[in-house]
Amino acid sequence: PVRFLRAEGRAIVDDRGQEIRLRGCNIGGWLLLEPWIAGLDFQQGVETEKELWDILGARFGGEAKLDLIKTYRTSFFNEADVKQIADLGMNCIRIPVWWRAISDPEYGGDIAWLDNCIRWCARYGVYAIIDLQGAPGGQAKESANVGEPADGGQLWKEQKFKNQTVQLWRDLATRYKNEPAVAAYDLLNEGTAAPGVGALLDLYDAIY
Repeated sequence: PVRFLRAEGRAIVDDRGQEIRLRGCNIGGWLLLEPWIAGLDFQQGVETEKELWDILGARFGGEAKLDLIKTYRTSFFNEADVKQIADLGMNCIRIPVWWRAISDPEYGGDIAWLDNCIRWCARYGVYAIIDLQGAPGGQAKESANVGEPADGGQLWKEQKFKNQTVQLWRDLATRYKNEPAVAAYDLLNEGTAAPGVGALLDLYDAIY
C-alpha cells in the first residue's frame, strides 16, 4: 500500500520513517500531447495539442472533436498501463498535465482523468508526481511543450495567467491533500521563457 511521504534531509521517507526510493517513468503524451510524441511534429499547422484539436474541430465539428479527445485519452494510457508499470517493479509515475486537459471543457478538460489515474496508482502501489507541463498562457519558449501557442511565454507577461496558475494549484492541493498516492508536485515544468530567476521564484512563492 502507498503511504504518505515526506522529505527527511536528502531522503524520502514514509509515515513510519522508512526510506522510500522512487523509481518510475514519465507518462508523456497523455494529458499533454506534444506533437513529436505522436509523430506529428512535421505536420503543418500542428505545433501544439490545442492546434491539433482546433483543426479536427473545424473539420468534423465540436462534438466530434470532444469524442476524439475522449477516445485519445482513454486509449493512450489507462489502468492496464499502471498495472504493467507496477509489474515491472516501478513504484512511481510522473504525469505531465496541460491545464486545459483537466479544467477546460472546450478541450475535453475533466479532473476525472487525474482522479482515475491516482486511484489506479493507489490500487497498484504506485506513487504519482503531478507535473504542470502546460500552465495557463504557457511558461516555455517552445509552444509544443506547453500544449498551446505560448507567444514567448504569455504566463510571464500577463498577471491573469499567473493568478490562474496559482488558483489551479490551490485547487489541486486541496483536492489531493488526503491522498497518499500523490508523492509530489512539479509546480512548473521548464519555465524557459521566464524573464529572470526572480520572476520564476516569485511565481513559485505565490504557488507555495
